[in-house]
Amino acid sequence: MAPSGLYRPTGYHPVMGIGFDSTENTRRQGDIGVLTCALHYMRHDHVVSAPMTEGCRYDLIVDADGQLNRVQVKTSGYRARSSDGWEVSLATSGGNRSGTTRRKLDATEFDLLFVLAADG
Repeated sequence: MAPSGLYRPTGYHPVMGIGFDSTENTRRQGDIGVLTCALHYMRHDHVVSAPMTEGCRYDLIVDADGQLNRVQVKTSGYRARSSDGWEVSLATSGGNRSGTTRRKLDATEFDLLFVLAADG
């Protein structure tokens, strides 16, 4: 459970006008998302750390008043057809020479979900 002092935006909240070009490759788009998330929480006086290995089920750790929160970062460059919002895939994808895998997110593996849309 995140502490009450942790800044949690609700609804649409542009993050300093930072977005990405939806033609970016997905790895670069993800990197922009993670860096934007880190900057966002640092600007709200939280300490941000990153796992040192690949394969973690979260992207960052946000320390808010001594409470550690695992943050999963997602990005979206796809407009939802039914509204003015964005579609976000709640899954992770990866691959190597032998094929690609897709895995749905498990909400028990992270505490916060940070979403960056292409328009920031």
